[in-house]
Amino acid sequence: MDLRPSLLAFCTFLFPVFATAQLALEYDINQQPAPSEVGQMIAFDGQLFLSADNGFTGAELWRYDPAGDELFLVGDIYPFELGSQPTEFEPYDGRLFFAASDGVKGNELWAYDPALETAGLVADIRSGSLSSFPSFMVVYNSKLYFTAEKSGQGRELWSYDAATDMAGARGRSHSRLDGISAGPSGSL
Repeated sequence: MDLRPSLLAFCTFLFPVFATAQLALEYDINQQPAPSEVGQMIAFDGQLFLSADNGFTGAELWRYDPAGDELFLVGDIYPFELGSQPTEFEPYDGRLFFAASDGVKGNELWAYDPALETAGLVADIRSGSLSSFPSFMVVYNSKLYFTAEKSGQGRELWSYDAATDMAGARGRSHSRLDGISAGPSGSL
């Protein structure tokens, strides 16, 4: 005796949400016969931000507005098919912070400003083409904390304070907290 139909009817009765739930492809970003490679996603400023590849730009930061069913490329940070590979999304001070590479400065700290609808480099922590790889971003006590690498210091705890964000010789305010473990191997 096949119990599958009875089991299915019983489960449908017990869990009606599963019987009526529907899945749908929300947006086909890469309309070529290739995957969009959707990466990290975060809800921010009433929209969905994600890393994806449309087949032309490589993985870049995209903004999806579900109300208008529209998808926008925030910016082609790393031109051509390589992509900036945005990761580590964290909302802070009205902007969306993330790590990305422009192909010149390496993987560094970036931010998207919805008021200006642009993304820009916040800090080149590891100067030149080497990457600092900002990671594990979290907002605490009105500052953005994250880990990053700097030549000769290894991976350390860093902070960014939007309250002291003013133009000047040093540019944006970002600082390495006192090292927990001195030396090139870093603390983490």
